[in-house]
Amino acid sequence: MVLAAFALSSFGPGCASTAPVAAPPPTSPCLSAQVAPPPAAVLSVTKSERDHLSMVVYRPGPNWVQGKHVTEQPLADHFRHLLTLYAEGTLKGAGPFTDDAGGAALIGAADLDTASAIVSKDPAVRSGVMVGEVHPFRPVDWAGQAAKPKNPRE
Repeated sequence: MVLAAFALSSFGPGCASTAPVAAPPPTSPCLSAQVAPPPAAVLSVTKSERDHLSMVVYRPGPNWVQGKHVTEQPLADHFRHLLTLYAEGTLKGAGPFTDDAGGAALIGAADLDTASAIVSKDPAVRSGVMVGEVHPFRPVDWAGQAAKPKNPRE
């Protein structure tokens, strides 16, 4: 199954990057998840992974700095956490909402409790800068649906 991916990109002042990098330097001050999705900007999810996904919706929390853009929030540890999850294969994709209302992450976990535990360890959630809503998520294989022959009676 192939899904549209979330881009991992601009993660702080001076850390924006649209150019894919194979791996961030280990001493990068941004550690801004400069790891790009596959060249076609798609995310491959196996059938077994599809049944173990959670969508995390991040929203501004009580310690969100009002009037500041997401790139100006104290989120460096949050991005390092996401990068670690990505390197472990847990994070399937993530990114900010373009209306500055938070962001979303797609994570692989055995169940909702495990996904919730992962989110509860997120430094942005622990510090109150963001709150994370965890929802079970099962993507549709739209490419497979589009490739199915059409029923001539419809």
